[in-house]
Amino acid sequence: MANALSGRLSTLPFLLYVQIRNALPGASAKKQAEVLSEHGFSKQEIDRILKSAR
Repeated sequence: MANALSGRLSTLPFLLYVQIRNALPGASAKKQAEVLSEHGFSKQEIDRILKSAR
């Protein structure tokens, strides 16, 4: 499994962003960040995830 994911690590933040958008349609970036923070993501991880789609 690790070998299968190793080539896709750069796309994981974008895929997670898509999942967040699907779970929280129409939510602001601030709301998305709050939800991610509640689920244990660090500030750096949240910034990377939310910036991945830009």
